Amino acid sequence: HETLQVLNEVKTTLGIVENKKNKPQIIPIKLLKIASVIISVLLLTGSVYFFYYWENTVEYTTLNGEIRKIDLPDGSKVWLNAGSVISYKKNDKNRNRTVKLSGEAFFVVEPDSLRPFVVETGIITTEVLGTEFNIEDYPDNPKTIATLHSSKIKVYLSGDKKDFYFLKPDQQIVDNPSSGIEIQQVYADEIKSWKDGNLVFYDLSLIEIIHKLERHFDMRITVHNLNNYSDYYTIKFI
Repeated sequence: HETLQVLNEVKTTLGIVENKKNKPQIIPIKLLKIASVIISVLLLTGSVYFFYYWENTVEYTTLNGEIRKIDLPDGSKVWLNAGSVISYKKNDKNRNRTVKLSGEAFFVVEPDSLRPFVVETGIITTEVLGTEFNIEDYPDNPKTIATLHSSKIKVYLSGDKKDFYFLKPDQQIVDNPSSGIEIQQVYADEIKSWKDGNLVFYDLSLIEIIHKLERHFDMRITVHNLNNYSDYYTIKFI
C-alpha cells in the first residue's frame, strides 16, 4: 500500500494521467528516470526517519503479571504496572523531561523548577515540577485517571492547553467519555499500593475489575450470565 501511494504521488508530481480506457500509455524514458529518483529519495527519507526514531527512543514494556521499577535519566523513578509501555527520547538537546505512557504508572519525580516533567497519554497530558502521582490510561478502558499523592499537578485534557485542572493531594481526576470529567477525593496511598502487589478497586464496574485481575495475574477470566454489568464496586485486597 505504501509503494502504491508513493507511485501515485510521483504520477501526480510528473503530471501523468491514468488512461481510463485501459489503452497502453507510453511514458518517456526521461520521466521514468525522474520517477525512479523521486521514489528512491522518498523511501530513503522514510527509512532514515524510522531508524532515527528508534535509535533515539528508549522504551520499557511490562507483560501481564509483571511490575517493573525504572530509573529515568533525570533521577525520577517510575513503577510500571502490568501490560504497560513507557517511552522517552534520549539525547534530547533541550533536556526536555517528557515521557509517553500507555497503561498505568506511578511516578516519583525529581524536583526541577526549570524543567517541567510531562507525561503524555492518548487522552491527557500531565505536567509537574516535582511530585508523586499515578496515571492510568489503558487502551481497553475508555477512562483516563490521574491521582495525586503529594504536591500538585496540572492536567491538560485532549491536548488543549486552555482546558486544564490543578489537583491537590488525595484528589483524582477521571475523564470518562460517557459521563465527562469528575474530580473526587480518594486515598492516594491505596491507589498507588498496586506497585507493592496490592489491589484496590475504587468505584469500578465488574468488567473493569475483571480486566485488572487479568492483567495482574496474567490469566483469562470468563464470567457467564453477567447480570451485574452496570453495578459498581469498591474492593480492597491489602
